[in-house]
Amino acid sequence: MSNHYYTLIAGLPHLPKRFDDSPRPPISRPRLEGWLANQLKPEDAEVANDMIAYLRWARHTQDETVEEVRDFCEGLLEKTSSRVLQEIVSFVMDMRTILVALRMRNKKMPAPVPGEEWGVGRLVERLRQNWNVPDFRLGRDYPWVGEFSSLLADGNTLALEHRINDVMWDFLRHIGEGHYFTFEAVLVYLGRWDIVDRWTSYNAQAAAEKHARLLMEAIGEQSALFA
Repeated sequence: MSNHYYTLIAGLPHLPKRFDDSPRPPISRPRLEGWLANQLKPEDAEVANDMIAYLRWARHTQDETVEEVRDFCEGLLEKTSSRVLQEIVSFVMDMRTILVALRMRNKKMPAPVPGEEWGVGRLVERLRQNWNVPDFRLGRDYPWVGEFSSLLADGNTLALEHRINDVMWDFLRHIGEGHYFTFEAVLVYLGRWDIVDRWTSYNAQAAAEKHARLLMEAIGEQSALFA
């Protein structure tokens, strides 16, 4: 039976209705983690720490091998008894593997051969077998696959990142339904807080890069005038 945290959850700052509705998270990471450490029961604090570790790890996996990603995720799935955390990790694994397949296919790469290490999770073989089907025959369970594919083909990185976060936001809302003052609600809050933090950071970086690009273009145009 899940522990209840009426005071903790009632005291957490409200997240925006959508992840892109706020210029910054409503609470800083150190304050949020400190608050949870002080108020969660020991067994729940351990799971929350696993969730925090996973969210941090998930931001920096670009240089890791398929084996390293699989070992981390499967190790966490075996360790935790939290159904919500298991669902979150499994969904993220599926989404990442679908994105890997879409990127490979967008580069005109052939389907991986049986036994090839290229993805993680339960969809690897299904994706490989349906490589030449536009939505990998996954459209019923993952209706966003076609949209991801189009955004990748268009090279629209910002729109793709926005849509990825949008899908995750709705997924977390769905699995949080019925959990209002339970520990599961705390995990869902952590996941949605991370999306707000990641998007606002990504948006700020994109804005800075755009400003730098426009500045360099202006300098180039000015130099051409006086050449």
